[in-house]
Amino acid sequence: MKGGEEKIESVRVGLLGFKRGVEEVKGKVIERREVVDGLLKEKKSASKEIAVGRGLLEVDARLEELEDRLMVASLGRTIGEDEESWSDSEEEEDKEDVLDARLGGTNTKKLQRLVNDYRYVDDLAEYIGKEHPFILAQQSRFMQVRNTILLDLSTALKEAAGGDGSRGNVVKLLGVYSDLDAAQEAVKVLKDLKA
Repeated sequence: MKGGEEKIESVRVGLLGFKRGVEEVKGKVIERREVVDGLLKEKKSASKEIAVGRGLLEVDARLEELEDRLMVASLGRTIGEDEESWSDSEEEEDKEDVLDARLGGTNTKKLQRLVNDYRYVDDLAEYIGKEHPFILAQQSRFMQVRNTILLDLSTALKEAAGGDGSRGNVVKLLGVYSDLDAAQEAVKVLKDLKA
């Protein structure tokens, strides 16, 4: 056992050196983890901003498409600038709409599609946030599209209620009003018809 103290001391010194090395590595790992966490937060923030940007572009594109379908001009655009956005199925549906109008009926399908598209854009704007500066700047376009849809609905309801159209068309149109959250407008139109 004599002379073992020197060996114990050398092992002890070696262990202390190893412990310091482990502490240094541990410190570097903690630093790297903090850097990676910061970068992940930046990436998440950038991804959110990209998603908002895409949503804003979609709101603009969908509003523009609705304006084209309703023949509403806004922001200095002329009607028919982007004719490519129409698909073949929409052209066929428009031909059906003209045929329905010739037969004396009101096309509730077209009005329902317009309302559904408007609701989608409005819901998307709600998801992004109505207080977003771009969404606030588009409020006049939203109102113009909504008012045009209401005008078309009003005309269709007057035709359906005043003509020989079936009560089924009136009920369908009232459902479309309801989908647009404009039931009060339908009541006003019907009251005006009775007066």
